[in-house]
Amino acid sequence: MKRLVLVLVYCCAAFITMAQTTADFSINKKEGCIPLGGVNFTDISTGGTVVRRDWNLGTCNEGKTVVVKGTVMLIR
Repeated sequence: MKRLVLVLVYCCAAFITMAQTTADFSINKKEGCIPLGGVNFTDISTGGTVVRRDWNLGTCNEGKTVVVKGTVMLIR
C-alpha cells in the first residue's frame, strides 16, 4: 500500500513540476562606431515563458533608454 501511495505521489509531482526558465539571448554586433545601427538581439531562452525583460545596456546615467515595440534606442 505504501508503495502504491509513493508511486501516485511521484506521478502527480511529475505533472505539477514547472520548468525553470533560463534567460539567454544572442547579439549580431558587439561593438562598432557611433551611431551603431543594425544591432539585433535574438531570444534564445529555454525552459519556460519569459514574461518580462529588463535591459541594462551599460549606459549608466549618460542617456535615456527607450523601448518601443521591441526596438531599443539610446538617446544621448
